Amino acid sequence: MTSVSLSSDFLFSAIKSLEHRASALQQITQFVKSLEDIHQVNDQLLRKVVELAGADAGVIALADPQTSQLEFISVHWADVPPLEASNREKVMKLVRMNCTEGIIGQVFTSGEPQVVSDIRKNSRFRKDIADLVKYEIKNLIAVPLQIDENRLGVLELFNKQPAETSFSAEDLDLVMALSNQIALVLEAHRLRAQSARQVKQLTMLLKATEILNSTLSLDGVLENIMDMGMQLVNAEAASILLMDEELGQLYFAAATGTKKEEMKRIYLKKGEGIAGWVADHDETLLIPDVSKDERFSAKADKSSGFVTKSILAIPIKTEGRLIGVAEAINKKGGGVFSDADIELFSALASYGAVAIRKAQLYSDVNELFLATMRALADAIEAKDANTHGRSERIRKMALALAEEMGLEENDSKNLEMAALLHDVGKIAVPDHIVNKRDNLTEDEYKVLMRVPVVGAEILSPIKQLRGAVPIIRHVNERWDGKGYPDRLAGESIPLGSRIIEVANTFEAMTTDRPYRKGLPDDVALKELASCAGVQFDPACVEAFIRCYRKGRFKNLLR
Repeated sequence: MTSVSLSSDFLFSAIKSLEHRASALQQITQFVKSLEDIHQVNDQLLRKVVELAGADAGVIALADPQTSQLEFISVHWADVPPLEASNREKVMKLVRMNCTEGIIGQVFTSGEPQVVSDIRKNSRFRKDIADLVKYEIKNLIAVPLQIDENRLGVLELFNKQPAETSFSAEDLDLVMALSNQIALVLEAHRLRAQSARQVKQLTMLLKATEILNSTLSLDGVLENIMDMGMQLVNAEAASILLMDEELGQLYFAAATGTKKEEMKRIYLKKGEGIAGWVADHDETLLIPDVSKDERFSAKADKSSGFVTKSILAIPIKTEGRLIGVAEAINKKGGGVFSDADIELFSALASYGAVAIRKAQLYSDVNELFLATMRALADAIEAKDANTHGRSERIRKMALALAEEMGLEENDSKNLEMAALLHDVGKIAVPDHIVNKRDNLTEDEYKVLMRVPVVGAEILSPIKQLRGAVPIIRHVNERWDGKGYPDRLAGESIPLGSRIIEVANTFEAMTTDRPYRKGLPDDVALKELASCAGVQFDPACVEAFIRCYRKGRFKNLLR
């Protein structure tokens, strides 16, 4: 139980960190919607970053390509009177620094972030600039603002709060993520300023950013990137290949067309095909006629039945690391992709890289969460030698039922957790009752009846499980209202509870126990049907029988 507790603590800490990071990204993304006054947007962005990172002050410095100097375009102090803050800001905005000077110049030149815990020990620090505004800097964090290899400037935060603390690695991760969003805003403004044509295109990119940040589902993010990419460059089809780090190969994570599932089984080595070449050379490729290019591989066309004529392939990178390749295929109308298409598709790939990485991180933490919950379920099942693996079997049956009945994604996730943990209340039941083979006494039965209530009480403080708690509490209610603990009836019983009750009962009836042989499946199905409308929700029973006949439970039982 100790290892489970430690795993849970680590998991909940990781989830809390991810939630904070996702919330911060969502808040920063809100400013992308308003670009009428870029100076006001920069000031708002900086103020919000200072707040989210727990800093005392901060600056955004941008590089002037003409002069090779850094200019402080936004300055903010968290707790300074308005008049004093205004005076300091005026002084700072007059300062010009060579792009190689100080810590900020080092970060801009190298592209590597810096966390300085004690400024007195850093010889590159420009104390004279801090003295201009009579502000003592004790520690700082500085990260580059860049889009791919195009370095725009530096975001620098000063003096971690509360006092006497320093910026942490977690702070660095957060600020790096936020700096990506700030860089995107700055890049978006630069594009808008270029021409009226790019204003229209920018609107589409900003919409893409909003859509990409609207989901944490990796499949959803990839589908959005493909759909928006096809619209932006007027392509007939699109695909996204992601890097499998273990194999060192690319695989089709998403593709348009009717055979996209078959496409997902295709892997390309680095250097193989157009996407493999792009990944290997870290360069964009625009090929007007693939039949005349020896790098083209027809492996994907053979699987999908699609005929590729022209292709635009862009590396997808985040924080300087290649994570995949995006492809736009066949310009509509028989045309060819242009340099403008390259710019647009590249910008979308930059936006998409952040969303993909965020979705991957969320997926990793979600898998860790599920693994920890499984470990907890296994620990509870260890009390009863006769039920090993039971929670996992019920989880799989419940998810099949959820799909059959058309439950929403969030409802399915709550159901999954509830199915896995519905017996967690057994932790409070003495072993001699759990493992008793004879009939239970009245008092012993009352103890078992407390299992769903105790389980709900144990799990209710966990935010990620709050949607599952009501399901767990009511898994032993009956459709006719004669169940427990609250004697709910009919549709007043949570749907998830009704689903688990059917799956739970079928699993119990058909599984062998030391004191009895499990019933044949057909007999158990008839028993379920006979109790529909009495013990069980008729709709759940019908869905269960349909799933069984479709083979959805094959190799799951016994």
